[in-house]
Amino acid sequence: IKKLKKNNIIFADDGSLSFIVKKVGKHDIECIAKCSGTLKSKKGFNFPNISFDEKFLTKKDREYIKFAIINKVDFIALSFVEKGKNIEEVKKLIGNSDSPKIISKIENKAALDNIHDIVRKTDLIMIDRGDLAAETNPADVVIHQKKIISISNEMNKPVIVATEMLNNMILLNHP
Repeated sequence: IKKLKKNNIIFADDGSLSFIVKKVGKHDIECIAKCSGTLKSKKGFNFPNISFDEKFLTKKDREYIKFAIINKVDFIALSFVEKGKNIEEVKKLIGNSDSPKIISKIENKAALDNIHDIVRKTDLIMIDRGDLAAETNPADVVIHQKKIISISNEMNKPVIVATEMLNNMILLNHP
């Protein structure tokens, strides 16, 4: 809430819903919907051009990472990685353990701006096309994707391209 200001745009559900911030209170935000639709539970929100550069890991995140180490989980995915320092923070918790490996999800402009440092410090990259489209220009997602893949290939880092193609086919009744 501290980062939001009047007239900021907020997207929900990978950009299928959009809102304009009208008022920011101490504990709530008043918005106007820019389109019709239903906001379902457990859907993500995007705040384009707003960097959340405060603490990257929450107390709960730290507990999950400890659980992953103890239980020898193969991979953990870090959402909304914005810089290499975010990965360093997690690696410090993992210490000398061989697992878990880190998947850094590329989902916003800050990550694109720091992509070389992120790729260098992570074990694997995941391109989240839905969030990236909501956080940047949807028409540029393919260009960003190609750039991320190229940089990852140069640094010998595996890449996952996340897409909701199957879900969209189900929703649109395509065979």
